[in-house]
Amino acid sequence: MLVTLQDLRDYLGEKDSSHDTRLNTLGARASQVVANYCLQTTLEETTHTDEFYDGSGTDILLLNSSPVTAVASVLELGVALTVGRDPSAVPAPEILWYPDGRLVRPWSSFLAYPNYYKVTSTRGYAVADVPPTIAQAVLDLAAIMVKEKDRIGLQSKVTGSQTVQYMRKIPDEVREALGFYVRRRAA
Repeated sequence: MLVTLQDLRDYLGEKDSSHDTRLNTLGARASQVVANYCLQTTLEETTHTDEFYDGSGTDILLLNSSPVTAVASVLELGVALTVGRDPSAVPAPEILWYPDGRLVRPWSSFLAYPNYYKVTSTRGYAVADVPPTIAQAVLDLAAIMVKEKDRIGLQSKVTGSQTVQYMRKIPDEVREALGFYVRRRAA
């Protein structure tokens, strides 16, 4: 979950812990909706062990998600390559990694063979490091989910001469706020 339980309680006006199970479920669902919108499998900090990647034929290999907080290893057909962040280090790493999910091989290229690279990395946000925009989006979506619970399956409702349409998408203001975090895919 990308927000704390206490953040959810405060935002939704819950005074005690009697609804914590439901709030945890809502927080997890809203977090996953935000991750999906941002084209990520998850935004929560996770260690991805031994993921296989096809070589790109270029000097850049794009990991499946970001932000990247650590790269423990990159194996090329089982042979370990040196990995680091500082191109001026001595000896210079063969692979440079960046928080946006790029692995860069400045003096060579990633050979264009399927499943040729195996990467172990840590990606995503620890709860304390979640950008405020993402945290607010999760809180807003959780609040919408609370309000929508009685309207599941309804598109609209007619009361007298009035018709009320129910929202079935992420609100525009939340989508705009998350725009910066939407993962761009390589063409």
